[in-house]
Amino acid sequence: MFQLTFSDQSMKALNGLDQLDQLAMMDAFAHLTAESLKNLDGSRLGTVSQKGQRMYRLRAKDYRIYFEVTGSILFARYILAPHSLKDFLVRSHLPLNEDFLEEEEPSFWNYLESLRKE
Repeated sequence: MFQLTFSDQSMKALNGLDQLDQLAMMDAFAHLTAESLKNLDGSRLGTVSQKGQRMYRLRAKDYRIYFEVTGSILFARYILAPHSLKDFLVRSHLPLNEDFLEEEEPSFWNYLESLRKE
């Protein structure tokens, strides 16, 4: 069994959802096991890497939850809406030119960096 903690961003996103969507997210986490984290199914549970940091991606309804695992603690970093630019950038795995992306969406990168400082 895991202990689940939330970043400020993920808590705000969770609180902004209706109750059924909140329950769907908690249900998705309730079904995670150490075994499922080792044997990723790719459709519901996968991984992404950013700057050498590994995060898991869990789909709950249409939302994507990006979280880190430290021992028995799951730390939900981001809850992102489906089909959003933010979600695409996090999961794209494409070699991206950050200067170009900053010109297109500077607030996104500032936002991600501010979350790391909290």
